[in-house]
Amino acid sequence: MQTAVIYARVSSKEQEREGYSIPAQLELIRGLAQKRNFEIVEEFIDVESAKQAGRTNFGAMIKFLKSNRVDAIICHKVDRLCRNFRDFVTVDELGIAPVFVEEEFPDNASGKLTYGLKVLLAKHYIDNLSDEVKKGTRQKIMRGEWPHLAPYGYRNGKKHKNLEIEPREAENVLYFFKNYATGHYSLHTLREKFRNDGRIYKDRLRLPSKSQLEKILKNPFYYGVMVIKGETYHGNHDAIIDKDLFDRVQGVFRAANKPKSVRRDFAYAGLMTCANCGCAITAEIKKGKYVYYHCTNGRGNCKPVFVRQESLDEQFEEAVRGLNFDTKLHDLIIRTLRDDNETEIELRKSVVQDLKKRKEMLHRRLDQAYTDKLDGIISEDLWREKSKSWTDELSEIEWQMNSKNGSGTHWLELGTKIIELAKNAYSSYLQADWSQKRNLLKILLSNSTLSGCKVHYSYKKPFDLLVEGGLNPNWLGS
Repeated sequence: MQTAVIYARVSSKEQEREGYSIPAQLELIRGLAQKRNFEIVEEFIDVESAKQAGRTNFGAMIKFLKSNRVDAIICHKVDRLCRNFRDFVTVDELGIAPVFVEEEFPDNASGKLTYGLKVLLAKHYIDNLSDEVKKGTRQKIMRGEWPHLAPYGYRNGKKHKNLEIEPREAENVLYFFKNYATGHYSLHTLREKFRNDGRIYKDRLRLPSKSQLEKILKNPFYYGVMVIKGETYHGNHDAIIDKDLFDRVQGVFRAANKPKSVRRDFAYAGLMTCANCGCAITAEIKKGKYVYYHCTNGRGNCKPVFVRQESLDEQFEEAVRGLNFDTKLHDLIIRTLRDDNETEIELRKSVVQDLKKRKEMLHRRLDQAYTDKLDGIISEDLWREKSKSWTDELSEIEWQMNSKNGSGTHWLELGTKIIELAKNAYSSYLQADWSQKRNLLKILLSNSTLSGCKVHYSYKKPFDLLVEGGLNPNWLGS
């Protein structure tokens, strides 16, 4: 009696349902073994894909056959045993004849040729299936659809829908970007703030790791760009942030900003430089209670003059007082801002329409170029060059559309706040603490220098125009 091993394999649940189940294969194989008077010495079963060589029990079978004398390997069909060239060569080198339930190959040159062709057809089937999958994935990507599991902040849509925003996670993503963009936090301190604010990263994970947080903050996916195998594509998913916020966060990473601490909260610390040498103006306490300001004399060119803080108080208060203007001027400016805003809205609508037309045209070009590449009309290199160029332009268009969309009221609100700030600056300054006063002076003034005991400064735009209006009676007319 000859000896044999049995090998059976399924690679998907679909094959189970289509009658290729392991029990069905084993029943047929054992029937053939009994009919041909084979003694079964071992059985090997794999339930996994054979797209790549190295199946667990296939390898175990090869090892067994190298160590034991066996006359045959019995399988259901050729594609159950060999579905790639490496498997074919591995079995052939054993010198053991495979026997198949549904296929029979004579032990001669013709039979071996037919057997080899069957393996080639099985390999072609795998390759063709792989090509179809890649083609489908590529087309999905070109439509702006994400082909993988949803990143944090999104969830995979049901059935044919693309990604959907996961509200709580998306809120966390926006939180991470907005806070890190300030430059006041490291990854470590941002995680601490996240925890102290009572937020939850995921249901079973209260905090992201530093690597997870960095991955989120460096992922352009959140403003609408997909990066797949080093290439960028315009995604059709809803953005959580805009490109401007993303760029600011990358700027913080590049600068490696770290939180800065202030050892002593002097009222005018960091506001002035020396008019003589350009060095910083510092402060110190004399006799335990009097605050004096003077040049650090870092270049050795100055004989420092010590100025009492009370003297600076008067001069900076006078600077803020210079912004005072009457209600008539205030109302006129607000009315003008509103008129300009309505004009701006109409202009935005026109620009957005032009951008939409350009966006549609670029999508058509990408689709046509991809078809031309598949048909061999253009080369792969030309396709990559044009695809990257058009995808970059699509990202820029999307950013412009996001910035142009809406009523534009944020611009009106900003202008109104500036005017309100200027109108109420003096009264607010008188009631503020030192920290608030310093912040207000940073907003209003620039190029502040100390020459002897005198402070010199310029007003920042647009506050310089408002000061000019208060000094020039003909300012409104001009």
